[in-house]
Amino acid sequence: MIFQLMYTSTAAHPMSETELIEVLTEARRFNAEHEITGMLLYLDGTFVQVLEGEEQTVRDLYARILLDRRHHGCKTYLEEYVPERDFTEWTMGFRSLPGIKPEQLPGFVNLTNWREDTNNMTLRRGSLRKILLNLAAANREI
Repeated sequence: MIFQLMYTSTAAHPMSETELIEVLTEARRFNAEHEITGMLLYLDGTFVQVLEGEEQTVRDLYARILLDRRHHGCKTYLEEYVPERDFTEWTMGFRSLPGIKPEQLPGFVNLTNWREDTNNMTLRRGSLRKILLNLAAANREI
């Protein structure tokens, strides 16, 4: 069984592409060394991240993430064991889509509302997990 943890947070300031690449470089290095996989999304100042691996390793990383001054307002949405990794091929990816409005992308979900609307169907564990998995599959096709 693999432990998964998913959270959202708000960037301390709008992140530039250079800053996002720096975050991803750090995450890829650390995650490879600690056998952590997952996915990191950033849109309009909101981060959504899924971490998966050995429970204590994931919890230790999350404790470090909570102290990172590049974001605030972390809210945990998911802590559970799953039979296998969902993001085995994800070492934290980044894609810039110039000229494309996010709301025009298939499966677009307004991440800002996820934090505010706790009754929203997308916040329920199974539904949110399905959305992220669909997004991961769609991203491989872009």
